[in-house]
Amino acid sequence: MLRCRLKIFLYVSVFALAYGGVAFAQKTSSGNPYIFNTSTSTAPLELTVEDAVDFRNQILDLFGIPRDTPITITDFMVGNTKDIKLPQTGIPKIDMGPLQNLKLVVNETNLSPGRQVQAVIVSFSTNLGESTITWYHNGKRVLSGKGAVLYTFTLGADGASDSLRAAVTTDTGAYKEVSKTLRPAQIHFTWFTNTYTPEWYRGKALPAPGTEITIVAIPDFRLGKTRLDPSNLIYEWSLNDSSRENDPRVSGTGKNSFVLKLSTVVSASYKVGVRVKDLGERIESEESINVESTMPLVGIYPVDPLYGLTTWLSGLNYSLPAGETITLQAEPYYVPRKDILNLTYSWGINDKNISGNTARDNRLFRLSSETGSRGVQRIRVSFENQNNVFERGSGETRVNVIGNNQIGE
Repeated sequence: MLRCRLKIFLYVSVFALAYGGVAFAQKTSSGNPYIFNTSTSTAPLELTVEDAVDFRNQILDLFGIPRDTPITITDFMVGNTKDIKLPQTGIPKIDMGPLQNLKLVVNETNLSPGRQVQAVIVSFSTNLGESTITWYHNGKRVLSGKGAVLYTFTLGADGASDSLRAAVTTDTGAYKEVSKTLRPAQIHFTWFTNTYTPEWYRGKALPAPGTEITIVAIPDFRLGKTRLDPSNLIYEWSLNDSSRENDPRVSGTGKNSFVLKLSTVVSASYKVGVRVKDLGERIESEESINVESTMPLVGIYPVDPLYGLTTWLSGLNYSLPAGETITLQAEPYYVPRKDILNLTYSWGINDKNISGNTARDNRLFRLSSETGSRGVQRIRVSFENQNNVFERGSGETRVNVIGNNQIGE
């Protein structure tokens, strides 16, 4: 089963909502609050805890600063970064002059059209909270003020571009501009797995423990009205946030598919991500999909002497007139196709195991009722791969034996 989930960071332990805005207090194992501080006159970003951690770490990585540096996301939002101390030396950072390391960072790596994006300017060599900052979006002045380090906007349509420019004047008169161009793009996913379903089944085969799933990225990258050829794009895959960028078997130009071998652990889950960019790095976007395995199961269907397997009668209950016989057939779902002939089936009725069933590969079960009998019989079946104990599943149905005096009621 595939599900969308929030990213979970194990070191986030506590969060609180306060003062009518979003104010969080979390601690890592070292005891330092690294996400938000809880006292600021500037409203912090409206982000989830997980997204705030992501954004903070993205900024630190951009500057090459260790992630265990005691700095909060709010410090970035109010421009309070000049006097941050490096944890490995314990001394203030060397003053490189005002605005020498000024950068413009956006919080989103998924740049799909219409998505809300928050941009922030960061400097570790000046106090941006005391600087006058003017923002320009597609050449138009949209925001200006003292300490206006944050600008929120909505991305345009496919093929469009969003040009951002921030002009900074410090309290000492130093001036610098930074800019960035974002091009909205979409990445869709499709996937398929190597598990078995009956040929008449119209649903999708699901990944079971120990099987493989192939995930295909389908990017929609446009420059104006021109759609870029997906085979000429660069794909950088990741698994559970661990990059496979340097693995040429997985990542590279035109490598738009990722094959994942699932663990034999039941309900194991995985996060598969991909970052896609064009050769000129004009367009870049990132997306992820969550994968979770599901247990194989068995469907039980009646076999009609004339029509054969009556799949249209599938259900949990069947009726059988007293004195007659019903034949049931087990159909497995979500087993690796290569193992379908290696399965052994076991049948039971009313909590009693039935032995000596010599029908073809044990998939068939015949129930005969005596004349005058009546009542519900619970039929169950299970299967197991003799070569792999992790491949197993079960199913159940009920057969209601109808007495002669009940027919037609």
